[in-house]
Amino acid sequence: MTSINTNQPPDPLNKRLTLQAPCLWQVLGYVFMDYVDEFGITDVTVFSARYGYLMQWSLDVLLSGLAGRAVTAAELRAEFRTLLEACRGDRAPGR
Repeated sequence: MTSINTNQPPDPLNKRLTLQAPCLWQVLGYVFMDYVDEFGITDVTVFSARYGYLMQWSLDVLLSGLAGRAVTAAELRAEFRTLLEACRGDRAPGR
């Protein structure tokens, strides 16, 4: 999965390109909403068009790094789906 980011300013203190957390969370949200892995997403790529910079991660490596422990996209998708269904209120979690 690739996200193209066109308005990511550099860090004003050191003039370096930075990846803001909301951008990464948005891309991961798209991954998690593919509940049954219909699209077979294995990598996450963010491209900053303004700076011509491409960042790519293996999905499970990225998720494990963010979680601070070994996790898989499949287990986090299931947790995400359960959470969203519980928030809807019209379906019991896990159904």
